[in-house]
Amino acid sequence: MSVDPRAQHGEALTPDTKTHEALLDTFPASDPQAKEQTGARAVPAAELMPSEDAAKPHDATTLNFEFADRTKAKLAVEQAVRDAVVERGNAAVEDTDAGGARVVLDTAGVDAERAAEAMRKAGGEQR
Repeated sequence: MSVDPRAQHGEALTPDTKTHEALLDTFPASDPQAKEQTGARAVPAAELMPSEDAAKPHDATTLNFEFADRTKAKLAVEQAVRDAVVERGNAAVEDTDAGGARVVLDTAGVDAERAAEAMRKAGGEQR
């Protein structure tokens, strides 16, 4: 049976000291220490932003819908993206002169009817 050196010096082995010692070396190797994180960002922020010219589907169908207000239009686009009807980069919300909003979707031909139904369900009128 081995003897703990701290026990020889009168230190008590409490659960707290055991936990503290166990946690000292638990950080993963992939986590850099704070002193190593100084300087410029590894990737420029502009590269993290989505591209303006997202790839359109090869059989793209462009759909235009008008909404009474911009909030409804944005929510309709968000729902269409969540339902995987359209890619986020292939959807645009534009303001209209009448105070409403226009949604322009570039979607695959097979998804065009699903996209149109989603926009109509959200309150849009096809133009």
